[in-house]
Amino acid sequence: MDHAAALRDMGCNLVQGYGIARPMPSGEVLEWLQNWRRQVESRKEIQQLQAASEQGEGI
Repeated sequence: MDHAAALRDMGCNLVQGYGIARPMPSGEVLEWLQNWRRQVESRKEIQQLQAASEQGEGI
C-alpha cells in the first residue's frame, strides 16, 4: 500500500508490476480488486484517525 500511495502522490494514475501484485489468472482479478479496494479504504480510515489524534480530537 505504501508503494501505491507513493506512486499516486507522484501523479501515477495507472500502475502495473510486482510492486502492486504478482501475475494472476484472469478469473482472480475481480476478487483481488475487491480486496485491494478494502485495503485502500482501511488505510484512509487509519489516516483519518491518526490525523484526528494528532489534532487532539477524541476518537
